[in-house]
Amino acid sequence: MSFRLCSWTAAVVLMTCMFSPTTLLSEELRRGRIALPSPPPPDDARNLKYDPIKNLQESANTRAVIVRKLDALMKELHENDEVQIRNSESVRALAEIDLSSIRRRIRDDIESWQQVLMTFDIESICGVRDRSQEVESYDGSLGPTKQFVKEHQPSTGQIQWNDDLATTFDQPGDDPGNVNGVRWCSGTLITDKLFLTAGHCFAVNPGSWRTPQRASDSVPPKQLASLMHVNFNYQLDVTTGQIRQAAVYPIIRLLEYQLGNLDYAIAELGLAGC
Repeated sequence: MSFRLCSWTAAVVLMTCMFSPTTLLSEELRRGRIALPSPPPPDDARNLKYDPIKNLQESANTRAVIVRKLDALMKELHENDEVQIRNSESVRALAEIDLSSIRRRIRDDIESWQQVLMTFDIESICGVRDRSQEVESYDGSLGPTKQFVKEHQPSTGQIQWNDDLATTFDQPGDDPGNVNGVRWCSGTLITDKLFLTAGHCFAVNPGSWRTPQRASDSVPPKQLASLMHVNFNYQLDVTTGQIRQAAVYPIIRLLEYQLGNLDYAIAELGLAGC
């Protein structure tokens, strides 16, 4: 998503709020420019909604149930695909077991639960009702002043995975994961080239996401960082109604990562366009 403010904590959100991957929908998707399905929540998800009266542990437990459901479905999809590959040489076997329809059913279930998780994350950040506003048309009603937002929004950046992971991880046994090109986290500049963000943005295989790995081993957080870049100015131009062209800076390395078990990271950025 492009940068938006969503609550009285927007002053902090603007600079350091780290959205979970499931809430990082593109501006095109959020505005309906891409016709992706938005299925109703499954029956067994009725009681898995965000509730502001719950304490932090109760909310964490609820979210964990949703994530476990997604993980189980992803495993089921993988197992179904393996069976289809093994049976691909047998026309009779494929005729007896319609694996393609099973796969469509699993994919539909995954999309439904992804929607449940996305809704939970948005509500847990912005409250039960999404009151977020586009940064460039912010009216000052969420806490920070309009002047504060105007002065500080240029330093806010959005982390995104590079879109060439398939070519970077192309050796036998390599796995590029399922994060290619995904818009991931946000953060803020603290110097002209140092970027502060959350440490969990560089976690290995968070939730149902698969980060790239080599045949010999998983790729550690400090190496994952070099597979990402930061977009600045990725927001709605209220004059044209279009998303501005982002200024893209590569992440060169992590200078600090979760020191003292604190969930933060400081990344060094390279030159724009490199």
